[in-house]
Order: sequence, then C-alpha cells, then structure tokens
Amino acid sequence: MLLQLKMSCGKWERCYQVENQIRKFKKYIIVFVAIIGIVCLTIPLLSIAAVVAAPLVTLDALKGWVTGFFDNGYNVDDWFTSIYPKFESYGRYPDIHVAEAISCYYFLETGEDINDVYLLSDYVVNFDGSKTINQIYRKIETKTGIAFSTEDREKIKGLSDQIQATRKDTKSAKYIDTLGTPVAEPIEHAIAWLIDVANNPACGYSQVRRLGNPDYDCSSLMAFAIRSVGIDVAVGSTHTMIEQFEATGKFVWIPRWMLGDISAINVNGGSSSLKRGDILLQTQSHTEMYLGGGMNVGAHCDEYGGIFGANVGDQTGNEISVTPYYDDNWEGVLRYIGD
Repeated sequence: MLLQLKMSCGKWERCYQVENQIRKFKKYIIVFVAIIGIVCLTIPLLSIAAVVAAPLVTLDALKGWVTGFFDNGYNVDDWFTSIYPKFESYGRYPDIHVAEAISCYYFLETGEDINDVYLLSDYVVNFDGSKTINQIYRKIETKTGIAFSTEDREKIKGLSDQIQATRKDTKSAKYIDTLGTPVAEPIEHAIAWLIDVANNPACGYSQVRRLGNPDYDCSSLMAFAIRSVGIDVAVGSTHTMIEQFEATGKFVWIPRWMLGDISAINVNGGSSSLKRGDILLQTQSHTEMYLGGGMNVGAHCDEYGGIFGANVGDQTGNEISVTPYYDDNWEGVLRYIGD
C-alpha cells in the first residue's frame, strides 16, 4: 500500500511539474506575442506621431514660453482654439501681433475674451500702425477698465515678439487680408465689419432678407457697413446710392472717366487710381467695395445663382465673400472724404 502511495505521489509530482512547465511556456508565448504586437504598432505610430507633431511644434514652443513667463500656460490652448482664429482676417494691420498678444495676456489673466467688452472690428483698428503703443493702451484701458502696469506691458511685448515670429506657421486664414495701405479710420472699421460678415456663414445673399436679418444684398451690405461706423446713410438700392451716400456729406461720387483705366488688367497690375475703401458702383445692377491689392468684398448671389436666397445664410461660402477684382462696367466709385 505504501509503495502504491509513493508511486501515486511520484506520478502526481511529475504531472504537476509538466503542467507547471506548460504554464510557464504559455506565459513566454504570451509575452513574445505581446512584444511582437507592440513593435508592429510602434513603428507606424511613430510615423504618425512625426506627421501629427510637426504642425504643433510652433504652438508647443510658444506654450512653453508662455508657461515659463506667465506660470499659467495651460490656458493658452483655450486661447489658441477659441480666440486666436478670430484674428485671421486682419493680417493687413502691421501691429496685429500686438493685438493678439494683448488679447492672449488678457485671457490668461482674466479668463475672458477681451472682445467681449471691446468689439473685435473696433479693437483691431488700433493696430493699423498710426498709433503709439501708449495711445493703444490708453484706449484699451478706457474701454475695458483694466490698467496695464509696466510689468504687464513688458510681458505683452515679449509675447507679441513670440507671436510675430510664429504667426506664419500657426495661422491659416480664410481670407489673407494683406491688401492695401490702411485708410481713414471709419473706412477701416467698415472694411473690418465687411470681412467679419464675409467670414460668417450665418450671413448670405437675399433680396428678400436684405436688412441684415441675417442676409444682405449687394447695396444693403454696403449701406450697413457704413452705418456700422455711425454714418447715417439710407439703405436704398444701386439706383439711389449716389444720392444717398453724398447726402451724408462724407462721400463724393467720382465718375469712371475721372478714374482713368480701371480695367481688371490695369487694377491687378497695381497702376490704377482706385483706393482701398472705394465703393464700386454700377447703378443698374451691382456694387462692391475695393480692398486694395486687386481684391473686392461684396454680396454676389444666392446659392442658386439667383437673388431671392432660398435658405438663410451662406450655403456656398461665396454668397458674401472676398474675390479678385473684376470690371463689372463700373460707372465710378463713391469715395470717403470725411467731414
């Protein structure tokens, strides 16, 4: 009996050893398969990471700088995502990087968008190169009620330098607006307003809903742009624009023969007498504003190429848009002359 028990125990022990070895072997197989899988996944992921990371290098560098200088760079992601894109249409302003830096600093300090209290189209005009930095700060401080200390201004200066250096790599504007030498402040405001409308998909073309609710037609768009800067011009049609704009005392009609050659070839060649902010007019059919640099902004047609606007808003991206200058048999221009 004892011999049989020993034999049974021996068999059980050998079985246990075999089973234990099998378990270990299974573990080795699992580990080996896992390693192979990780290697196979890592190679393509590294390639993808290289592609994805490339566009973020500039932003990461700027974030690192902000974190080190402001101690709250974690918020810069929110600013870049929700606020920075709003400046895409204002690249023509020589000091736009300062506008962006002040906006970023304001957001990092308060958690709020400065343009919630200072309308963007009014804010950016401060950076057209005609004002000193002290004049800019005084205007912003008056508008926001927030004073900027010498230390604040030094930080903003450092940030603006960083943004200026990285701007070209981090922005992709719908409209690259580096078009003409800035003109009178009211017209720059009007142009900024027009660009905002052109960038807003909620605003489209319609002669039925032409009063900015939320659509426009060509003539109402020009009238509302001028009204946006406090000039009380009537909202009429292309037939009545000359009389109505001149009635404000701030515009003069210049007939085509006085302008010389305003053909597309001549204008795009840079040798015409058109000025940024000129309102091009064909009294029987159409009007747009000349932006300089061979570009216009205007309301063109609805999504079907018609005038009624079956659907609210811009269905095509071109109902209200910036386009290359073209000669629509313009009869002349309405030019701003001020008081």
